[in-house]
Amino acid sequence: MPNRKFAVVLLVIWLIALAAIAAFAIRTLRISTDLRSFMPPPQTADQQLLMDQIGEGPGTRLLLLAMEAWTILPLEERLALHLVNLANGHGEREGDDLAIRLHMPQEQLAQLLGVTRQRISQILRAWERHGRLRYRYGHIVLCREWLAERAAPVHPIVLRPQRVPAAH
Repeated sequence: MPNRKFAVVLLVIWLIALAAIAAFAIRTLRISTDLRSFMPPPQTADQQLLMDQIGEGPGTRLLLLAMEAWTILPLEERLALHLVNLANGHGEREGDDLAIRLHMPQEQLAQLLGVTRQRISQILRAWERHGRLRYRYGHIVLCREWLAERAAPVHPIVLRPQRVPAAH
């Protein structure tokens, strides 16, 4: 019997401790969509502007939507979105197509998306067979027809003009 009483006392102490921790957490926990609490203090005016946009405005909503999409969308869709974003930032016209002027090995794409290089390779080869893109040694060219499909209202594609060499 003494062991049973000791076990009951320990259980009661454990439950009281859990209740105290829960009460402390409820009183001190703040849940917010304001992402500024996760960021270091801004040092420059540009950083302050970014912090204001990230705060509780539309920037936060867009960021949260992107994070949600990243966790819900299948790998093919996430890779397509990543390529479209790269094209928006580093794309240049190559005829009717759009070349991403950034060396992007499959290993790096795989790490960014949290999958194996082999899986990225399978997807890129399938897309190449279907005429969606051309991939050679870390350089990607997105085909015009595929970009038109991807350019639904939520994924605008910004095409930059071709570079014209300066005449000497």
